[in-house]
Amino acid sequence: MRDQPDVGSDSIATAMQEMILEDIRDGRVPETVDAFEQLHDFVDANDYVQQALEALGLTALPDDAARDNAAIALVDTWLAAGSHIHPLGPSGTAPDAVPRDAR
Repeated sequence: MRDQPDVGSDSIATAMQEMILEDIRDGRVPETVDAFEQLHDFVDANDYVQQALEALGLTALPDDAARDNAAIALVDTWLAAGSHIHPLGPSGTAPDAVPRDAR
C-alpha cells in the first residue's frame, strides 16, 4: 500500500516551474532556455523533479515514472512556449547565467 498523496503531473510541473523561475531570477539559468534538456547546461535538471516531489510530500517510485515524465513534458512545453520569460528586474532581464561547466 502506498502512503503518498495523490498528486498529478500538473502539480509536479507547477512546482518545477516555480523552481526554474527562482533559478532564472538568481541567474543560475538564463531566461532564453527553451527546453527541459537545455537546463542541464546550467543545473542538474533532474533535481527539479526530485525537489518538486519532496516539496509535495512524495518520493520517487518506479511505478510513478510515467507521471514524472509527464511533468517533465509539461515543463518542456512551458519552456518551449516561452511562458517563463517576463521582466525580472529594473532592466527587464535576468542576470546572465553561466553554464555550470564554465564555473
